[in-house]
Amino acid sequence: MSTLKTYLTGNTEIKAVRWNTNGDHPLDNSETVTLGTETNGTPDTVLTEGKVVRRFRHLNILGRTVCVECGYIMDEHGMIGDDESALMVCPGDYIVTTVDGDTYPTRSTEFELTYRIKEDQ
Repeated sequence: MSTLKTYLTGNTEIKAVRWNTNGDHPLDNSETVTLGTETNGTPDTVLTEGKVVRRFRHLNILGRTVCVECGYIMDEHGMIGDDESALMVCPGDYIVTTVDGDTYPTRSTEFELTYRIKEDQ
């Protein structure tokens, strides 16, 4: 699991972490659940949905659809917010948390151009 780090842009301080898959965000509190056993004897496990970044789902977008923004299939994406105002999270995006507690995704290229890591961590 990744760690939230402090970043700066000008005098504004935020916390952020790079997200790659369900359960990556340190505040997701995802747990491993065993569904059964594979035919080769290994446990069939999944992570519960994240509390910050949930699994992407949309009635009109199939999970195997390729994302035009990043090239990954939609099953590998996440979302932040409720179903009506959800923000899509692509693998590799940074999840930004403001001092007010607002959370939103930022594409990695934009994030890396805008923020610098706070040195005294």
